Amino acid sequence: MTSIPKFFSGIISDIYEASYNPEIWQTVIKRIVNISKSKSGAIFIQDNYLKQGGGFYSFGLSEEVLKAYKKYSHFDPAFHIMKNEEVAVALNIHGPKQHELETSEYYENVRKKYDIGYVGGATVFTNNEQHVGLGLHRSSRDSEFDSDTLALITELIPHLARAIKIRREFMRLRIGESVVERTQNELLIGLVLFDKSATPVYFNSVAKSIINEHPALKQQDMGFNPINRSERIKLYQLINISIENSLKEKFDSIELIGLSHSNRSFPLILMIKPHDFELHGEPLGVPLAYAEVFITDPESALQLNSQFLDVLYNLSPAESKIAIALSKGMSVKEISVSFHKSIDTVRSQLKSLFRKTQTKSQSELVQVLLRSSILQSADKR
Repeated sequence: MTSIPKFFSGIISDIYEASYNPEIWQTVIKRIVNISKSKSGAIFIQDNYLKQGGGFYSFGLSEEVLKAYKKYSHFDPAFHIMKNEEVAVALNIHGPKQHELETSEYYENVRKKYDIGYVGGATVFTNNEQHVGLGLHRSSRDSEFDSDTLALITELIPHLARAIKIRREFMRLRIGESVVERTQNELLIGLVLFDKSATPVYFNSVAKSIINEHPALKQQDMGFNPINRSERIKLYQLINISIENSLKEKFDSIELIGLSHSNRSFPLILMIKPHDFELHGEPLGVPLAYAEVFITDPESALQLNSQFLDVLYNLSPAESKIAIALSKGMSVKEISVSFHKSIDTVRSQLKSLFRKTQTKSQSELVQVLLRSSILQSADKR
């Protein structure tokens, strides 16, 4: 598990709760606005693949401001400015004066009119399918964001990225991609199938690993039991609803729940939905299933391979290779020789790994990586 500053434990917990409860995003933005001493802020999620995967969540922006921004947002220079900046690093984007890339229309009708003087933020992550940005606003009477504040925001960005990606994976599963095949090696996604009597009849390897790792949820005989009684009751209510919907051939319903434990900073996240046998089929030898439960643990690096290291932490192919090599006990010198890289290059990429995985030492990084049973053989795939 990565080390988490106590100062951030509450807000990071909210970030992961937002991955299964979008209503919490406003709370997340509010807390980021407060710690950054901003007047307002927003997270913008653009999804080019999933129509339901996008979103705009804000705090401190009135309906009037949001209406004006919606009208003139295509003139917002922030996206153009950030194109050439490093991803996942918070910085000052522009100040009270009109930026050279900013149209007078946008400046006069949005920034100047509503006193959005200083703008800071970051590109949380971006790829061919999705773009996520964080924007923070201060009055023109304030000052730009100092380096300490930007460093604090930068520490939160990997968690924002991971929570949004977890939500997106749930949405991909929801729209009907092959459940059994897809979740076998998917990013942090375990799968449990339930029969008509709400008894679990199938656990994929990821689900077994997560259940063994996380204290909030235990498998007992053929039971599937959260430690917290109220959460256990709620979970089985949702499973039974999904079973009923499956029998009625209503396959588009979806429910999400977080399971908490005092020894963990973040909730274990579960998505429950009806199982469509005709669409997905069943694993060999498994009885007919009626409900699917997908499980992900935000604190764990379970079931990672080189592809999903990139998805989860935005690692480059070179960084993924180094991460896998470190997990196998190779030293920096051995990696340098094996990959024909200078020691300085390996150390530079190691520093990048620390930053992206929110770890502070090589041993801590390896502890995170070794949570995966698949990681040991990832480079053979």
